[in-house]
Order: sequence, then C-alpha cells, then structure tokens
Amino acid sequence: QPTPATSQRRCHGASTTHTLRAPPRLSRRLHASAGRLLLLFSRSLSMQRHEQAEKKNPVPVAWTIAGSDSGGGAGIQADLHAFRAMGAHGCSVITALTAQNSVGVDYVEYCSDKMIRASIKALREDLFPGAIKLGMLGTADVVTTVVDELREIFEEAKKKNKKAPVIVCDPVMVATTGAELIEKGTQDVMVRDLFPLCDIVTPNIKEAEKLAGFPIKSAEDVEKAAAVIRGIGKCKNVLIKGGHAKSAYMQDFLLQEDGEVSWLTTPKVDTTHTHGTDMVLSA
Repeated sequence: QPTPATSQRRCHGASTTHTLRAPPRLSRRLHASAGRLLLLFSRSLSMQRHEQAEKKNPVPVAWTIAGSDSGGGAGIQADLHAFRAMGAHGCSVITALTAQNSVGVDYVEYCSDKMIRASIKALREDLFPGAIKLGMLGTADVVTTVVDELREIFEEAKKKNKKAPVIVCDPVMVATTGAELIEKGTQDVMVRDLFPLCDIVTPNIKEAEKLAGFPIKSAEDVEKAAAVIRGIGKCKNVLIKGGHAKSAYMQDFLLQEDGEVSWLTTPKVDTTHTHGTDMVLSA
C-alpha cells in the first residue's frame, strides 16, 4: 500500500496532523488503472521486441499453388502442414476443388482464371514468396495462367531488387491412389512452358513414366528417365520419387543441374496410409 498523504494545520500555535486517505472504492480504481497501464506497457514492449526480432530473422513465406483436398490428406492442406512444420508461413492459391478422401477422388472442379490471378495478386502485394510449390494444375489454361504470373513475379523481383522465389513443381498427373488428375494436352504445355521456370521438378514413378515416355522397371530406368525429363523440360534439377516402386526401401533419385546424382534411401514403412505422401515430400 502507498504511504497515505498527510497535511498539517496550525491553530493557535498548536500543530495538528491530519491523515488524508482516498476512499476505498477510489483507491481500488486507481490500483486497477495502474495495473492496466502496466499490462499495456508490457504488451507494447513485448510487441516491439517481437517486431525487432522478426526484422532480424523474418519468418519465410511459402506459397502453394495447387488443388484443395476435401479429405485434408493431400493438396494445399498437406502443403500447409509441411510448411508449418518447417517453420514457414504458408499461403495458398487454389487451382481446383476436389471431392476426395483417403481412398479416391470423386469429383474435380477447376477455379476460374480470374480467381487464380486475383489470389496471386493479393499475395504479391503483401506476402511476397521466398518459395513457391506448384501442385495440381490440371488443365492447359491453368498452367498458362500460372506461367504468366510466375514471369511477372520474376520481373517484380528483378525490378525491386528482391530475391526471386525458388520454384518447386510437383507435376501432379496421377494420384497415389491411381486417379488421373490432368486433362489431355496439359502435359505438353507443362513441359514446354512451366518446367523451364522451375528449380526442381518432382514426379513420382508413374508421372516420370508419362513424362519420359517409357516404363520404369529398374534403377537404370529411373536414372535414364530423370535425364530425359530434365532434357525435354529444360529444368535445373529432377527428383523422381520412388514411393510406388516395389521394393523394401524407399528410393528417391536426384539429378542435379551440375550432373551430380544421388540416391536417397530409407527403409519403407509397411502401411496402406500413403495418401498425400508425394505432396508432403515436394513441399
């Protein structure tokens, strides 16, 4: 408790001391107001420190341009979970709505060109990306839209002296469940226009077979397919995901821009719950 205020009054030479105390209710109000002020000051100081820390170590921003999975196991939902696990702030541009669960895709409806462009524009104005992961694009028109927008992003980065985002393309053509996720004619546009803009392309075995044009039956076939894909797509790096291979190990093959190759091997988990695993690895 604070020391009570005092006053002195002289009367006929005598000195009398009176103690002045605030009424109980007023005293409680003063203490409550002081407490609130201290709390606000503490929060303000904490926010200033947080902002200073963010300026020194900003949270990286990653975009996913892909389809939405109503089951939550793949698509943008899986990408956002992966981004968060890696410490990045995830943003999404939805290219398609899918009605699916962990065992199959029942229906697909693509978003309009206007909506895709508006979503990208909104993010560019406030949350410029450090990396962009491309997933299900599905149609030639969507691929063309994304290519146009990526070129504008690169141009903006150049003009404003920003670092251009890393582009990871997961050419979603065949789902882990076997469902076809691409319209006829889209593959050619993707290879010709999109792949050259990408830092890495990450097909699974089934997608690599479609892109390379021959069946993959061995490790030699995987290495050959990676070289073919990099050659026709003029992309920097190719990672062929081996989750569909029939072996006791998970074996992913990486062909880098400088020609260096790596086999990434780990024991396979014996499970049927593989929905969305391709997307998570690419993210």
